[in-house]
Amino acid sequence: MAEKKGNISNKAIESATGRNWPDWFELLDKNNCYELSHKEIVAFLRNNSGLNGWWQQMVTNTYEQEKGIRNKHEMPDGYQVSASKSIKLPVKTVFEKLLDSKFVAKWLDGNIFEIRLANKNKNIRMNWDETDLEIQFYPKDPSKTQVTIQERKIYGSALAETKKEYWKEKLAMLKSRLED
Repeated sequence: MAEKKGNISNKAIESATGRNWPDWFELLDKNNCYELSHKEIVAFLRNNSGLNGWWQQMVTNTYEQEKGIRNKHEMPDGYQVSASKSIKLPVKTVFEKLLDSKFVAKWLDGNIFEIRLANKNKNIRMNWDETDLEIQFYPKDPSKTQVTIQERKIYGSALAETKKEYWKEKLAMLKSRLED
């Protein structure tokens, strides 16, 4: 079995949860979780593992991918991808720039978008390219921000892979434009 599943190594998951990937998969297999729905596997973990909600989802998603029950990036309502980049500017500055509709339209290649929600210095949610887009802002220190983009409701695994690469490029471009 590979040392790493998704972006999380055996060492990292064991450090965070007390079990490595083979141990988690053995526990889930012994309880016939491969026959359960996503929600049922999460409920099993909630009741039997002591994991918080995030780790319940992470272990469930990774297990489903390992068993061929779910494709990479697949969610119940389509596919989801994310990418992140650190920018050497305060959260307030980056957040305000991404509320500037002219700047965002140029950054997103003129694609039509509609901001649905903006939580000051935390996140922006928008409709974009027939999908849901969320931009999250995490202060790394007073002068550095991690920007994370999640795009949901993508239809098809090939398109999801393309979108993942697109967002990596877009975040690199954003970093360059804001830091120059």
